[in-house]
Amino acid sequence: MQPLPYGLPWSVYPKEYLRKGHYPNIYRDEARGRLKDVVYANDDYFHKKSSKAPVRKYHQLMGGLPKRLALPWNYPPKTDEEEVLERIMACEVNEPLYKPDFPLSDKRCHIRLFSGRRSAYLPSLMPIITMPSDAGNLVTLTHNSFTNPDYAFLKDTQQGLTMWFNGKSTEKTQVASIFVNPCLVNIRFFTSEERDTTIRHLAKTIKNQKNLEKFTFENAFLNLTDAVRIVAAAALGAGNTLEKVYLANLFSPHVLPIETDSEFFDVYNELEYDSENAPEYSDETKSRFWKNILERPCFHELTLTAADKCFQIALGSFTNLTTLMINYNWVSKGNGLYLLRLESIRNGKLRKLVLLLTPSEHPNNSRQIICYKAWEEALKLCPGLELHFILSQNVAHNDFNKLFVRNMPLVSIHISSIYQIGEVNKPKTWFFSYSCRFLWSYFSQTLRMVRLEVWQPTTKVDVSMADFILKCPFLQVFVYRGHMDKLDTIHTICEFLIVNKSIRLRTIGFYVADDACRPAGWSEALDNAKRKYQTPLALKGIYLHLGVWKF
Repeated sequence: MQPLPYGLPWSVYPKEYLRKGHYPNIYRDEARGRLKDVVYANDDYFHKKSSKAPVRKYHQLMGGLPKRLALPWNYPPKTDEEEVLERIMACEVNEPLYKPDFPLSDKRCHIRLFSGRRSAYLPSLMPIITMPSDAGNLVTLTHNSFTNPDYAFLKDTQQGLTMWFNGKSTEKTQVASIFVNPCLVNIRFFTSEERDTTIRHLAKTIKNQKNLEKFTFENAFLNLTDAVRIVAAAALGAGNTLEKVYLANLFSPHVLPIETDSEFFDVYNELEYDSENAPEYSDETKSRFWKNILERPCFHELTLTAADKCFQIALGSFTNLTTLMINYNWVSKGNGLYLLRLESIRNGKLRKLVLLLTPSEHPNNSRQIICYKAWEEALKLCPGLELHFILSQNVAHNDFNKLFVRNMPLVSIHISSIYQIGEVNKPKTWFFSYSCRFLWSYFSQTLRMVRLEVWQPTTKVDVSMADFILKCPFLQVFVYRGHMDKLDTIHTICEFLIVNKSIRLRTIGFYVADDACRPAGWSEALDNAKRKYQTPLALKGIYLHLGVWKF
Protein backbone atom coordinates (compact mmCIF):
# COMPACT_ATOMS: atom_id res chain seq x y z
CA MET A 1 0.00 0.00 0.00
CA GLN A 2 1.29 3.45 -0.91
CA PRO A 3 2.10 5.65 2.11
CA LEU A 4 -0.31 8.50 2.68
CA PRO A 5 0.88 12.09 3.06
CA TYR A 6 1.11 13.53 6.53
CA GLY A 7 -0.80 16.54 7.77
CA LEU A 8 -4.22 15.84 6.30
CA PRO A 9 -7.14 17.74 7.87
CA TRP A 10 -8.43 16.02 11.00
CA SER A 11 -5.64 13.45 10.67
CA VAL A 12 -7.91 11.32 8.52
CA TYR A 13 -6.55 8.02 7.28
CA PRO A 14 -8.16 4.81 5.94
CA LYS A 15 -8.81 2.32 8.70
CA GLU A 16 -7.16 -0.54 6.83
CA TYR A 17 -3.97 1.44 6.43
CA LEU A 18 -3.77 2.28 10.10
CA ARG A 19 -4.29 -1.32 11.23
CA LYS A 20 -1.67 -2.79 8.94
CA GLY A 21 0.93 -0.05 8.92
CA HIS A 22 3.21 1.33 11.57
CA TYR A 23 2.56 4.47 13.58
CA PRO A 24 2.90 7.48 11.24
CA ASN A 25 5.27 10.15 12.49
CA ILE A 26 2.76 12.97 12.83
CA TYR A 27 2.68 13.19 16.63
CA ARG A 28 5.90 14.46 18.11
CA ASP A 29 4.66 13.88 21.64
CA GLU A 30 4.55 10.08 21.46
CA ALA A 31 6.99 7.36 20.58
CA ARG A 32 6.66 5.13 17.56
CA GLY A 33 4.64 1.97 17.89
CA ARG A 34 1.88 -0.06 16.38
CA LEU A 35 -1.62 1.34 16.54
CA LYS A 36 -4.19 -0.39 18.70
CA ASP A 37 -7.91 -0.66 18.21
CA VAL A 38 -8.43 1.84 21.00
CA VAL A 39 -7.29 4.74 18.84
CA TYR A 40 -10.37 4.64 16.63
CA ALA A 41 -12.96 7.18 17.70
CA ASN A 42 -16.08 8.72 16.20
CA ASP A 43 -17.23 5.64 14.31
CA ASP A 44 -20.14 7.61 12.89
CA TYR A 45 -17.73 9.98 11.16
CA PHE A 46 -17.63 8.75 7.57
CA HIS A 47 -18.60 9.73 4.06
CA LYS A 48 -21.72 8.24 2.49
CA LYS A 49 -22.22 7.98 -1.24
CA SER A 50 -25.63 7.62 -2.81
CA SER A 51 -24.27 5.87 -5.92
CA LYS A 52 -23.50 2.17 -6.22
CA ALA A 53 -19.86 2.77 -5.43
CA PRO A 54 -18.72 1.01 -2.25
CA VAL A 55 -18.92 3.08 0.91
CA ARG A 56 -15.50 3.77 2.35
CA LYS A 57 -15.30 4.72 6.01
CA TYR A 58 -12.80 7.20 7.37
CA HIS A 59 -11.96 7.35 11.05
CA GLN A 60 -10.42 10.09 13.11
CA LEU A 61 -7.40 9.36 15.26
CA MET A 62 -8.27 9.80 18.90
CA GLY A 63 -7.09 13.03 20.45
CA GLY A 64 -8.69 15.07 23.18
CA LEU A 65 -7.60 15.17 26.79
CA PRO A 66 -6.25 11.87 28.15
CA LYS A 67 -6.87 12.74 31.83
CA ARG A 68 -8.69 15.16 34.08
CA LEU A 69 -7.47 18.73 34.30
CA ALA A 70 -5.61 19.75 37.43
CA LEU A 71 -3.51 22.76 38.33
CA PRO A 72 0.23 22.23 38.93
CA TRP A 73 1.41 21.88 42.51
CA ASN A 74 3.21 25.26 42.38
CA TYR A 75 0.32 27.22 40.87
CA PRO A 76 0.15 30.60 42.70
CA PRO A 77 -3.23 31.11 44.40
CA LYS A 78 -5.25 34.24 43.73
CA THR A 79 -5.17 36.79 46.53
CA ASP A 80 -7.85 39.23 47.66
CA GLU A 81 -5.77 42.12 46.34
CA GLU A 82 -5.80 40.58 42.87
CA GLU A 83 -9.59 40.29 43.00
CA VAL A 84 -9.86 44.02 43.70
CA LEU A 85 -7.38 44.91 40.96
CA GLU A 86 -9.22 42.74 38.44
CA ARG A 87 -12.46 44.58 39.09
CA ILE A 88 -10.72 47.94 38.74
CA MET A 89 -8.97 46.93 35.49
CA ALA A 90 -11.91 45.01 34.01
CA CYS A 91 -12.22 47.45 31.12
CA GLU A 92 -8.50 47.32 30.33
CA VAL A 93 -8.43 43.52 30.12
CA ASN A 94 -10.71 43.43 27.10
CA GLU A 95 -8.87 46.28 25.39
CA PRO A 96 -6.93 44.86 22.42
CA LEU A 97 -3.23 44.68 23.09
CA TYR A 98 -2.52 45.48 19.47
CA LYS A 99 -3.52 48.48 17.41
CA PRO A 100 -7.25 49.28 17.68
CA ASP A 101 -9.52 49.10 14.67
CA PHE A 102 -10.29 52.22 12.67
CA PRO A 103 -13.89 52.09 11.43
CA LEU A 104 -14.97 54.24 8.53
CA SER A 105 -17.25 56.27 10.77
CA ASP A 106 -14.32 57.38 12.93
CA LYS A 107 -13.24 60.29 10.78
CA ARG A 108 -11.00 61.72 13.46
CA CYS A 109 -8.41 59.14 12.46
CA HIS A 110 -8.21 60.55 8.94
CA ILE A 111 -6.71 63.63 7.40
CA ARG A 112 -9.38 66.15 6.50
CA LEU A 113 -9.20 67.75 3.06
CA PHE A 114 -10.97 71.09 2.56
CA SER A 115 -12.60 72.29 -0.65
CA GLY A 116 -14.38 75.54 0.08
CA ARG A 117 -17.21 74.73 2.48
CA ARG A 118 -17.09 71.04 1.63
CA SER A 119 -14.64 68.53 2.97
CA ALA A 120 -13.43 65.02 2.24
CA TYR A 121 -11.50 62.53 4.32
CA LEU A 122 -8.55 60.33 3.50
CA PRO A 123 -9.07 57.34 3.39
CA SER A 124 -12.68 56.90 2.37
CA LEU A 125 -13.58 53.82 0.32
CA MET A 126 -12.17 50.75 2.04
CA PRO A 127 -11.65 49.71 5.62
CA ILE A 128 -8.18 49.63 7.01
CA ILE A 129 -6.01 46.54 6.95
CA THR A 130 -6.33 45.78 10.65
CA MET A 131 -3.94 43.51 12.48
CA PRO A 132 -5.34 43.03 16.00
CA SER A 133 -8.04 40.49 15.13
CA ASP A 134 -6.19 38.23 12.70
CA ALA A 135 -2.68 39.52 12.76
CA GLY A 136 -1.30 36.70 10.66
CA ASN A 137 -3.88 37.08 7.93
CA LEU A 138 -3.12 40.37 6.21
CA VAL A 139 -6.39 40.39 4.34
CA THR A 140 -8.12 43.42 2.84
CA LEU A 141 -11.92 43.32 2.80
CA THR A 142 -13.77 45.50 0.36
CA HIS A 143 -16.40 47.75 1.84
CA ASN A 144 -20.00 47.07 0.87
CA SER A 145 -20.44 50.56 -0.52
CA PHE A 146 -17.67 49.93 -3.01
CA THR A 147 -20.13 48.21 -5.38
CA ASN A 148 -22.67 51.00 -4.98
CA PRO A 149 -20.55 54.04 -4.08
CA ASP A 150 -21.64 57.46 -2.93
CA TYR A 151 -20.70 59.51 -5.97
CA ALA A 152 -20.98 62.84 -4.15
CA PHE A 153 -18.50 61.66 -1.57
CA LEU A 154 -16.23 60.25 -4.28
CA LYS A 155 -16.24 63.62 -6.03
CA ASP A 156 -15.22 65.37 -2.83
CA THR A 157 -12.53 62.78 -2.26
CA GLN A 158 -11.17 63.13 -5.79
CA GLN A 159 -11.03 66.89 -5.45
CA GLY A 160 -9.39 66.59 -2.05
CA LEU A 161 -6.76 64.17 -3.37
CA THR A 162 -5.98 66.52 -6.24
CA MET A 163 -5.42 69.32 -3.76
CA TRP A 164 -3.35 66.95 -1.63
CA PHE A 165 -0.99 66.11 -4.49
CA ASN A 166 -0.68 69.77 -5.46
CA GLY A 167 0.12 70.73 -1.89
CA LYS A 168 -2.66 73.30 -1.60
CA SER A 169 -4.52 71.85 1.37
CA THR A 170 -4.11 70.34 4.85
CA GLU A 171 -0.97 72.36 5.62
CA LYS A 172 -2.69 74.28 8.41
CA THR A 173 -5.03 71.49 9.51
CA GLN A 174 -4.40 70.33 13.07
CA VAL A 175 -5.18 66.69 13.88
CA ALA A 176 -4.35 64.31 16.70
CA SER A 177 -3.73 61.29 14.44
CA ILE A 178 -2.79 60.62 10.84
CA PHE A 179 -3.65 57.34 9.16
CA VAL A 180 -2.55 56.77 5.56
CA ASN A 181 -4.44 53.90 3.96
CA PRO A 182 -2.59 52.12 1.12
CA CYS A 183 -5.92 50.67 -0.06
CA LEU A 184 -6.96 54.08 -1.35
CA VAL A 185 -3.65 55.81 -1.95
CA ASN A 186 -0.99 53.25 -2.81
CA ILE A 187 1.99 55.34 -3.75
CA ARG A 188 3.83 52.31 -5.10
CA PHE A 189 1.89 52.73 -8.35
CA PHE A 190 2.61 56.45 -8.65
CA THR A 191 5.24 57.89 -10.91
CA SER A 192 8.47 59.02 -9.30
CA GLU A 193 7.36 62.67 -9.46
CA GLU A 194 3.99 61.93 -7.84
CA ARG A 195 5.61 59.83 -5.10
CA ASP A 196 8.11 62.57 -4.34
CA THR A 197 5.39 65.25 -4.23
CA THR A 198 3.17 63.15 -1.96
CA ILE A 199 5.95 62.29 0.50
CA ARG A 200 7.22 65.87 0.70
CA HIS A 201 3.73 67.21 1.28
CA LEU A 202 3.06 64.54 3.93
CA ALA A 203 6.30 65.53 5.67
CA LYS A 204 5.30 69.20 5.58
CA THR A 205 1.88 68.36 7.02
CA ILE A 206 3.43 66.33 9.85
CA LYS A 207 5.92 69.06 10.68
CA ASN A 208 3.15 71.66 10.97
CA GLN A 209 1.24 69.59 13.53
CA LYS A 210 1.47 70.80 17.12
CA ASN A 211 -0.27 67.96 18.97
CA LEU A 212 0.15 64.93 16.71
CA GLU A 213 -0.01 61.83 18.93
CA LYS A 214 -0.61 58.92 16.53
CA PHE A 215 0.82 58.09 13.11
CA THR A 216 -0.01 54.96 11.10
CA PHE A 217 1.46 54.00 7.75
CA GLU A 218 1.55 50.22 7.45
CA ASN A 219 1.16 47.46 4.87
CA ALA A 220 2.42 49.78 2.13
CA PHE A 221 5.41 47.58 1.08
CA LEU A 222 7.42 50.52 -0.26
CA ASN A 223 10.94 50.52 -1.62
CA LEU A 224 13.90 51.48 0.51
CA THR A 225 14.04 55.17 -0.39
CA ASP A 226 10.34 55.99 -0.01
CA ALA A 227 9.94 54.03 3.22
CA VAL A 228 12.99 55.63 4.85
CA ARG A 229 11.74 59.09 3.89
CA ILE A 230 8.35 58.40 5.52
CA VAL A 231 9.97 57.16 8.74
CA ALA A 232 12.20 60.22 8.78
CA ALA A 233 9.21 62.50 8.17
CA ALA A 234 7.39 61.09 11.20
CA ALA A 235 10.45 61.08 13.47
CA LEU A 236 12.03 64.41 12.53
CA GLY A 237 8.72 66.20 12.00
CA ALA A 238 6.81 65.20 15.15
CA GLY A 239 9.10 62.91 17.14
CA ASN A 240 8.66 64.99 20.30
CA THR A 241 4.85 64.67 20.37
CA LEU A 242 4.16 61.26 18.80
CA GLU A 243 3.10 58.65 21.34
CA LYS A 244 1.84 55.81 19.12
CA VAL A 245 3.47 54.84 15.81
CA TYR A 246 2.47 51.86 13.64
CA LEU A 247 4.83 51.11 10.74
CA ALA A 248 4.39 47.36 10.23
CA ASN A 249 5.17 46.17 6.69
CA LEU A 250 6.11 49.65 5.56
CA PHE A 251 9.13 48.26 3.71
CA SER A 252 8.90 45.66 0.97
CA PRO A 253 9.83 42.07 1.88
CA HIS A 254 13.57 41.36 1.89
CA VAL A 255 14.25 45.12 2.17
CA LEU A 256 16.06 46.24 5.32
CA PRO A 257 16.93 49.84 6.19
CA ILE A 258 20.10 48.66 7.92
CA GLU A 259 23.57 47.85 6.68
CA THR A 260 24.83 44.55 8.03
CA ASP A 261 27.13 41.74 7.01
CA SER A 262 25.25 38.44 7.08
CA GLU A 263 28.40 36.37 6.48
CA PHE A 264 29.41 36.74 10.13
CA PHE A 265 25.94 36.09 11.51
CA ASP A 266 25.98 33.99 14.66
CA VAL A 267 23.19 33.61 17.18
CA TYR A 268 25.59 33.32 20.09
CA ASN A 269 27.73 36.36 19.29
CA GLU A 270 27.99 38.84 22.13
CA LEU A 271 26.44 42.25 21.55
CA GLU A 272 28.91 45.11 21.68
CA TYR A 273 27.01 48.05 23.14
CA ASP A 274 28.17 50.98 25.24
CA SER A 275 25.39 53.28 26.39
CA GLU A 276 27.82 56.10 27.18
CA ASN A 277 29.31 56.11 23.69
CA ALA A 278 26.03 55.67 21.81
CA PRO A 279 25.80 58.08 18.85
CA GLU A 280 23.78 61.22 19.42
CA TYR A 281 22.81 63.53 16.59
CA SER A 282 22.55 67.27 17.02
CA ASP A 283 19.66 69.42 15.86
CA GLU A 284 21.87 70.77 13.10
CA THR A 285 22.47 67.26 11.74
CA LYS A 286 18.75 66.45 11.85
CA SER A 287 17.92 69.73 10.11
CA ARG A 288 20.42 68.96 7.38
CA PHE A 289 18.93 65.50 6.80
CA TRP A 290 15.42 66.96 6.71
CA LYS A 291 16.45 69.45 4.05
CA ASN A 292 18.31 66.91 1.91
CA ILE A 293 15.73 64.12 2.05
CA LEU A 294 12.34 65.75 2.57
CA GLU A 295 12.47 69.36 1.35
CA ARG A 296 14.34 68.80 -1.88
CA PRO A 297 13.06 66.53 -4.65
CA CYS A 298 14.54 63.05 -4.38
CA PHE A 299 14.24 60.99 -7.54
CA HIS A 300 17.35 58.86 -7.02
CA GLU A 301 17.61 55.72 -4.92
CA LEU A 302 19.34 56.10 -1.58
CA THR A 303 22.37 53.95 -0.98
CA LEU A 304 22.16 51.41 1.82
CA THR A 305 24.72 53.37 3.84
CA ALA A 306 22.72 56.61 3.55
CA ALA A 307 19.46 54.81 4.36
CA ASP A 308 21.08 53.18 7.39
CA LYS A 309 22.27 56.51 8.79
CA CYS A 310 18.91 58.16 8.13
CA PHE A 311 17.12 55.28 9.88
CA GLN A 312 19.41 55.62 12.90
CA ILE A 313 18.64 59.33 13.13
CA ALA A 314 14.92 58.57 12.91
CA LEU A 315 15.10 55.99 15.72
CA GLY A 316 16.95 58.49 17.87
CA SER A 317 14.31 61.18 17.23
CA PHE A 318 11.31 59.26 18.65
CA THR A 319 11.65 60.68 22.16
CA ASN A 320 8.07 60.41 23.44
CA LEU A 321 6.84 57.02 22.18
CA THR A 322 4.76 54.78 24.41
CA THR A 323 3.63 52.32 21.68
CA LEU A 324 5.58 51.20 18.63
CA MET A 325 4.57 48.57 16.08
CA ILE A 326 7.36 47.63 13.70
CA ASN A 327 8.87 44.63 11.94
CA TYR A 328 11.28 42.44 13.88
CA ASN A 329 14.31 42.84 11.60
CA TRP A 330 14.26 46.63 11.53
CA VAL A 331 15.49 46.85 15.13
CA SER A 332 18.02 44.04 14.83
CA LYS A 333 21.26 45.09 13.10
CA GLY A 334 22.52 41.52 13.34
CA ASN A 335 22.10 40.97 17.09
CA GLY A 336 19.67 43.66 18.24
CA LEU A 337 21.79 46.81 18.25
CA TYR A 338 19.13 49.08 16.75
CA LEU A 339 16.68 48.14 19.48
CA LEU A 340 18.98 50.10 21.79
CA ARG A 341 19.18 53.00 19.34
CA LEU A 342 15.51 53.79 19.93
CA GLU A 343 15.42 56.91 22.07
CA SER A 344 12.13 55.95 23.73
CA ILE A 345 13.84 52.86 25.17
CA ARG A 346 16.92 54.78 26.24
CA ASN A 347 14.84 57.32 28.17
CA GLY A 348 12.51 54.63 29.60
CA LYS A 349 9.21 55.90 28.13
CA LEU A 350 8.31 53.01 25.79
CA ARG A 351 5.68 50.72 27.28
CA LYS A 352 4.38 48.59 24.40
CA LEU A 353 6.60 47.19 21.64
CA VAL A 354 4.76 45.15 18.99
CA LEU A 355 7.07 43.16 16.72
CA LEU A 356 5.82 41.51 13.53
CA LEU A 357 7.71 38.61 11.99
CA THR A 358 6.91 37.65 8.39
CA PRO A 359 8.20 34.54 6.55
CA SER A 360 10.90 36.54 4.75
CA GLU A 361 12.23 37.72 8.12
CA HIS A 362 12.84 34.33 9.71
CA PRO A 363 16.38 34.21 11.15
CA ASN A 364 17.50 31.47 8.79
CA ASN A 365 16.56 33.70 5.85
CA SER A 366 17.31 37.23 7.03
CA ARG A 367 20.26 36.45 9.35
CA GLN A 368 18.85 38.91 11.89
CA ILE A 369 18.02 38.29 15.55
CA ILE A 370 17.71 40.15 18.86
CA CYS A 371 19.97 38.32 21.27
CA TYR A 372 19.82 37.81 25.03
CA LYS A 373 22.15 40.69 25.86
CA ALA A 374 20.16 43.13 23.72
CA TRP A 375 16.99 42.40 25.69
CA GLU A 376 18.94 42.59 28.93
CA GLU A 377 20.26 46.06 28.10
CA ALA A 378 16.82 47.19 26.89
CA LEU A 379 15.17 46.16 30.17
CA LYS A 380 17.84 47.98 32.16
CA LEU A 381 17.10 51.17 30.24
CA CYS A 382 13.32 50.66 30.10
CA PRO A 383 12.09 48.43 32.97
CA GLY A 384 8.40 48.89 32.11
CA LEU A 385 8.74 47.57 28.54
CA GLU A 386 6.17 44.98 27.41
CA LEU A 387 6.67 42.92 24.25
CA HIS A 388 3.86 41.75 21.98
CA PHE A 389 4.91 39.28 19.28
CA ILE A 390 3.05 38.54 16.03
CA LEU A 391 4.25 35.53 14.04
CA SER A 392 2.75 35.54 10.58
CA GLN A 393 2.62 32.06 9.04
CA ASN A 394 4.47 29.06 10.37
CA VAL A 395 7.78 29.21 12.18
CA ALA A 396 10.30 26.42 11.86
CA HIS A 397 11.76 24.51 14.78
CA ASN A 398 15.20 26.12 14.51
CA ASP A 399 13.78 29.64 14.27
CA PHE A 400 12.01 29.29 17.61
CA ASN A 401 15.33 28.74 19.38
CA LYS A 402 16.73 31.92 17.82
CA LEU A 403 13.72 34.20 18.19
CA PHE A 404 12.74 33.56 21.80
CA VAL A 405 15.12 34.06 24.71
CA ARG A 406 14.19 33.72 28.34
CA ASN A 407 14.58 37.36 29.34
CA MET A 408 12.19 38.73 26.71
CA PRO A 409 9.36 40.72 28.38
CA LEU A 410 6.81 38.75 26.35
CA VAL A 411 3.27 39.67 27.39
CA SER A 412 1.19 38.51 24.40
CA ILE A 413 1.78 36.42 21.32
CA HIS A 414 -0.21 35.78 18.17
CA ILE A 415 0.79 32.81 16.00
CA SER A 416 -0.81 32.16 12.64
CA SER A 417 0.37 28.98 10.93
CA ILE A 418 -0.15 28.30 7.25
CA TYR A 419 0.74 24.91 5.82
CA GLN A 420 3.28 26.03 3.23
CA ILE A 421 4.87 23.76 0.65
CA GLY A 422 8.12 25.00 -0.84
CA GLU A 423 8.78 21.80 -2.76
CA VAL A 424 6.20 19.13 -3.42
CA ASN A 425 8.20 16.40 -1.70
CA LYS A 426 9.33 18.60 1.22
CA PRO A 427 6.38 20.04 3.13
CA LYS A 428 7.20 22.60 5.81
CA THR A 429 5.25 21.21 8.73
CA TRP A 430 4.77 23.10 11.97
CA PHE A 431 4.80 21.08 15.18
CA PHE A 432 2.18 22.80 17.27
CA SER A 433 2.85 20.91 20.48
CA TYR A 434 6.56 21.74 20.46
CA SER A 435 5.88 25.46 19.98
CA CYS A 436 3.38 25.50 22.83
CA ARG A 437 5.74 23.69 25.20
CA PHE A 438 8.51 26.07 24.26
CA LEU A 439 6.40 29.15 24.99
CA TRP A 440 4.85 28.18 28.30
CA SER A 441 8.11 26.77 29.62
CA TYR A 442 9.91 30.06 28.88
CA PHE A 443 7.21 32.67 29.52
CA SER A 444 4.64 31.09 31.84
CA GLN A 445 5.08 33.91 34.39
CA THR A 446 4.72 36.79 31.90
CA LEU A 447 2.19 35.72 29.26
CA ARG A 448 -1.17 37.44 29.60
CA MET A 449 -2.59 36.98 26.10
CA VAL A 450 -2.30 34.07 23.63
CA ARG A 451 -3.91 33.92 20.18
CA LEU A 452 -3.34 30.82 18.05
CA GLU A 453 -4.41 30.06 14.48
CA VAL A 454 -3.74 26.53 13.27
CA TRP A 455 -4.61 26.13 9.62
CA GLN A 456 -3.28 22.63 9.04
CA PRO A 457 -2.39 20.64 12.18
CA THR A 458 0.21 17.92 12.10
CA THR A 459 -0.12 17.07 15.80
CA LYS A 460 -2.81 16.73 18.42
CA VAL A 461 -3.87 20.15 19.65
CA ASP A 462 -6.22 19.62 22.60
CA VAL A 463 -3.52 18.75 25.13
CA SER A 464 -1.43 21.76 24.13
CA MET A 465 -4.36 24.14 24.59
CA ALA A 466 -5.06 22.76 28.05
CA ASP A 467 -1.39 23.15 29.01
CA PHE A 468 -1.49 26.83 28.12
CA ILE A 469 -4.46 27.40 30.40
CA LEU A 470 -3.05 25.35 33.28
CA LYS A 471 0.62 26.29 33.19
CA CYS A 472 0.38 30.05 32.54
CA PRO A 473 -1.02 31.29 35.86
CA PHE A 474 -1.32 34.95 34.82
CA LEU A 475 -2.99 34.31 31.45
CA GLN A 476 -6.01 36.56 30.92
CA VAL A 477 -6.93 36.06 27.24
CA PHE A 478 -6.77 32.79 25.29
CA VAL A 479 -8.21 32.51 21.77
CA TYR A 480 -7.78 29.49 19.52
CA ARG A 481 -8.78 29.17 15.86
CA GLY A 482 -8.33 25.89 14.06
CA HIS A 483 -9.07 22.18 14.15
CA MET A 484 -9.84 20.30 17.33
CA ASP A 485 -9.51 16.64 18.20
CA LYS A 486 -12.74 16.33 20.17
CA LEU A 487 -15.58 18.58 21.16
CA ASP A 488 -15.46 17.07 24.65
CA THR A 489 -12.32 19.15 25.23
CA ILE A 490 -14.36 22.37 25.22
CA HIS A 491 -16.81 20.90 27.73
CA THR A 492 -13.97 19.71 29.97
CA ILE A 493 -12.19 23.08 29.94
CA CYS A 494 -15.40 25.05 30.59
CA GLU A 495 -16.41 22.82 33.50
CA PHE A 496 -12.93 23.14 34.94
CA LEU A 497 -13.08 26.95 34.73
CA ILE A 498 -16.46 27.01 36.46
CA VAL A 499 -15.27 24.93 39.41
CA ASN A 500 -11.77 26.34 39.87
CA LYS A 501 -11.37 29.65 41.71
CA SER A 502 -7.66 30.32 41.15
CA ILE A 503 -7.82 30.79 37.38
CA ARG A 504 -7.14 34.39 36.31
CA LEU A 505 -8.51 33.89 32.81
CA ARG A 506 -10.99 36.55 31.71
CA THR A 507 -11.55 35.84 28.00
CA ILE A 508 -11.50 32.45 26.31
CA GLY A 509 -12.51 31.66 22.75
CA PHE A 510 -12.62 28.59 20.52
CA TYR A 511 -13.32 28.99 16.80
CA VAL A 512 -13.37 25.49 15.37
CA ALA A 513 -12.38 25.10 11.73
CA ASP A 514 -15.28 24.41 9.41
CA ASP A 515 -15.73 20.80 8.34
CA ALA A 516 -16.71 20.55 4.69
CA CYS A 517 -18.14 17.06 5.19
CA ARG A 518 -20.39 17.99 8.11
CA PRO A 519 -20.95 21.75 7.93
CA ALA A 520 -23.88 21.77 10.35
CA GLY A 521 -22.40 19.42 12.94
CA TRP A 522 -19.93 21.78 14.58
CA SER A 523 -22.31 24.75 14.48
CA GLU A 524 -25.02 22.88 16.38
CA ALA A 525 -22.58 21.43 18.89
CA LEU A 526 -20.94 24.80 19.58
CA ASP A 527 -24.31 26.51 19.97
CA ASN A 528 -25.31 23.94 22.58
CA ALA A 529 -22.03 24.42 24.43
CA LYS A 530 -22.47 28.20 24.34
CA ARG A 531 -25.96 27.99 25.83
CA LYS A 532 -24.71 25.64 28.53
CA TYR A 533 -21.55 27.43 29.69
CA GLN A 534 -21.76 31.08 28.68
CA THR A 535 -23.92 32.23 31.60
CA PRO A 536 -22.10 30.31 34.39
CA LEU A 537 -18.75 31.58 33.14
CA ALA A 538 -20.05 35.14 32.81
CA LEU A 539 -21.06 35.06 36.47
CA LYS A 540 -17.41 34.38 37.28
CA GLY A 541 -16.25 37.24 35.04
CA ILE A 542 -15.07 34.99 32.18
CA TYR A 543 -16.23 35.82 28.65
CA LEU A 544 -16.74 32.73 26.47
CA HIS A 545 -16.64 32.97 22.68
CA LEU A 546 -17.52 29.93 20.55
CA GLY A 547 -18.00 29.75 16.81
CA VAL A 548 -17.09 28.11 13.53
CA TRP A 549 -13.97 29.38 11.77
CA LYS A 550 -14.44 29.47 8.01
CA PHE A 551 -11.32 30.18 6.02
